[in-house]
Amino acid sequence: MSKRYIFILFIVVVAVSVVIKIKISQASQMNYKGIRYYQVYSLDKPDTLFFCEERVPVDVAAVSKKVSNEVYHYNYLRKHTNVIVKRVNYWFPIFEKILEKHGIPDDFKYLAVVESGLANVVSPRGAAGFWQFVPSTAISMGLIVNDEIDERYDPIKATHAACKYLKMAHKQLGNWTNVAAAYNMGISGLKRQLQVQRKKSYHKINLNNETGRYVYRIIALKEILSNQSKYGFTSRKIAYPAHKIITVKEPIPNLKAFAKTHQTTVVDLKEYNPWIVGEALTIEKPFNIKIPLVKKEKTTAEQTKNGKVVLDSVKPTPFKKDNIKEAIERSEAAEKKQLYLKKQEKIQH
Repeated sequence: MSKRYIFILFIVVVAVSVVIKIKISQASQMNYKGIRYYQVYSLDKPDTLFFCEERVPVDVAAVSKKVSNEVYHYNYLRKHTNVIVKRVNYWFPIFEKILEKHGIPDDFKYLAVVESGLANVVSPRGAAGFWQFVPSTAISMGLIVNDEIDERYDPIKATHAACKYLKMAHKQLGNWTNVAAAYNMGISGLKRQLQVQRKKSYHKINLNNETGRYVYRIIALKEILSNQSKYGFTSRKIAYPAHKIITVKEPIPNLKAFAKTHQTTVVDLKEYNPWIVGEALTIEKPFNIKIPLVKKEKTTAEQTKNGKVVLDSVKPTPFKKDNIKEAIERSEAAEKKQLYLKKQEKIQH
């Protein structure tokens, strides 16, 4: 074999090897559906950051490192952060109005994300809801917490309660960054550390690992959620399931019968109203309860707002105790009829 053919064969082998390597590299970036996985890139650190219009000293090495670490943390836990992105697109517009009403800076909506991921979770210490109140603090802020009702699980009422707490903390601590830190470790705890270390700013004191990261986690989430496309996230609006709102002015001794009267179940009732934790509502106080809309139900009087159907404009229909008796009687009659039909089938066979 001549040298010319050997040279051509060598070139062909090299070319084939290069093509194979390229194909393997491309395949490694594809999942089983042929969709490319995201690429990991080094992120540019923002030159200036603000929290509640208070400058974050990112020019200080220690602060800069902490902010960067938290941005990396949320940016590369993409599955978790994607879920958060979907939730904030629904809840943030609601929170913003409440915060503005109470004179609380808009940036505190990110604190709720750090606390709970905007989910009704319970911590090992017994803190619950979007804003993670322990029972004693929740009650002191005006929320009802008992065996039947736990308003920590009502995102709207809990947000109003959180605003009361933040306003109280600001009177004692003087700036909003310190207030955010105090939400994690308590007002008295932060005040003690500021006094002992003879500093006035959260950024200048040494704290336990959890509180030491806490405010920087809020700042990192603000940076990512305010610039979703920059960090590779796609905003998707989620709509609250269609429902109507009724005002209940009398106690509900049997939640199951109440649910049946309104063509729903206790499971769905609690899904739409997570603050209902018991099997009855015996407290004598008016409550607005969300009722899932069934497909057959007419909705001519409904108002559609932000992708959800709410019967705010319909005159509230108070729940009457007599309905319980009627629902139970109908249920018992249906059961007797079913038993009778089964007996008839056995006789015929």
